[in-house]
Amino acid sequence: MSTHSRIGILNDDNTVTSIYCQHDGYLSGVGLTLTNCYTDEDDVIELMGLGDISALDEDVESCEAYGRDHGEEDTEARVDDSLEEYQTQDEASYAYLFQKGTWYVSVSNEDFVFLTSDLIAETEED
Repeated sequence: MSTHSRIGILNDDNTVTSIYCQHDGYLSGVGLTLTNCYTDEDDVIELMGLGDISALDEDVESCEAYGRDHGEEDTEARVDDSLEEYQTQDEASYAYLFQKGTWYVSVSNEDFVFLTSDLIAETEED
């Protein structure tokens, strides 16, 4: 069974550009990879350029993208008009947000919280 997530970036105009990720969306999967490997805004913007992905990897070239790697259509990044729209519009269990060099996460449409290594470790213990 897949754990779906959305990965987004807050833009200067308060819109959110995001992509869907089908696999390993939980904190110790996508969350850990984002905090370890996507710490630079340019890398996150490049990730958004892939559009929807099946799996997140340590670099953009290694990610499995539906459009680039499988020739699927309509997989471009989505732009939501606000943070609230981004957070509540999707059925993904996890919504990740990059804002000014920091990753945040919303689990099951709850408020966004700072994504820390302690939070990730805490969920691995459960």
